[in-house]
Amino acid sequence: MLGVPLIWSRGDDIKSSKISYQLNGVSIENETDWFQMAKFHAEWSKKFYDVIVPYLG
Repeated sequence: MLGVPLIWSRGDDIKSSKISYQLNGVSIENETDWFQMAKFHAEWSKKFYDVIVPYLG
């Protein structure tokens, strides 16, 4: 399990739904936040992969 509350965006009017987790307090416009965002993306992409992919097999 991921151990955090996830955001579920239901796509009731389209054929898709999204599950996400977000990093607050950073801005793509602030270059000093970029390293923190890249680290977050790398870490959480791996966590999502490890939890979700086994269900797709």
